[in-house]
Amino acid sequence: MEKDHSWVAFSDMNQVKYMSLLTCSSTLSSILCQPLQVLLTRQQAGQLVVSATPVANTTNMTAVSTKGIIEGFKNSIKIIGFSGLYRGLVATGLSGIPSQVIYLSVTESSREVIREGLYNHVLPAKTPIYVIDGIQACASSVLANVFSLVPYVPGEVIATRLMIQGKESIGTIGMIKKIYKAEGFNGFYRGFNSAVAVGTVLSTSWWFIYTIVRRNLSSVGIFKGFSSHESTVLDGTSGFIAGTASTFIAHPMDTVKTRILTGKTLTSSLTKTLKNIITNEGTGALWKGIRPALANAAVSSCGFALIYEFIKRQSLL
Repeated sequence: MEKDHSWVAFSDMNQVKYMSLLTCSSTLSSILCQPLQVLLTRQQAGQLVVSATPVANTTNMTAVSTKGIIEGFKNSIKIIGFSGLYRGLVATGLSGIPSQVIYLSVTESSREVIREGLYNHVLPAKTPIYVIDGIQACASSVLANVFSLVPYVPGEVIATRLMIQGKESIGTIGMIKKIYKAEGFNGFYRGFNSAVAVGTVLSTSWWFIYTIVRRNLSSVGIFKGFSSHESTVLDGTSGFIAGTASTFIAHPMDTVKTRILTGKTLTSSLTKTLKNIITNEGTGALWKGIRPALANAAVSSCGFALIYEFIKRQSLL
């Protein structure tokens, strides 16, 4: 099997440096994207959001605008203040940063193993590189998604419930106590199956699209006019396309997942929650928050691809 020179392989990198740089970039990304994530979650949760953990407790309900990004931000700031746009940041950081490091490390390390296995034991030698890219991207992302969600979901449950609170917030510690008292330890993994399902769709579609788009744009040479900045423009463009496309594909399922994580539904079943939303609110409700979701994806995915590829190049042995 010939070495794929279009990617920086995991075995070619200094893993300590790679993970250290990933941790720094993940922290910065969490801080920058948190306001959009708060707006997205509040809109996905529905026109009325509840500050309490159990569904039955419908006190402190607050109307949330779902018509757009600017109006949504104005409405949210009126209700929760500017600082409220950073609710859940601690929970997101404590679970999301190590989760992303695990995710990307598993993705990169499994990529080589899967590629070698496909070439040597599964697919014919003349299999097109695009087929290899697609299978490799999907398989490695699914594996990484399962491993990374174990530490991520508890933080996401805490963060999403903090994000949808009204003017008064009980804080991270208060929310942890509230969830544990009402639902026990299992409450922190409420919606884990839905998170796996949504994460798998989002992850596989992102890596599949990113891998294919990046290789195609590179082979066409569309960015050769950028000389020394060709790889930067290539990475950013590929990330932008992959982020917006995969977010659009996964958004309806992500809305259902958000309803489950926030405790706004009596069931933690993905299919039952989906049926309830369609029955009570119509299919349009599945697209609530799509504007901030696409804006968040465009910015974060483009930035992620740029930083991710840069970190890989900087981590070469």
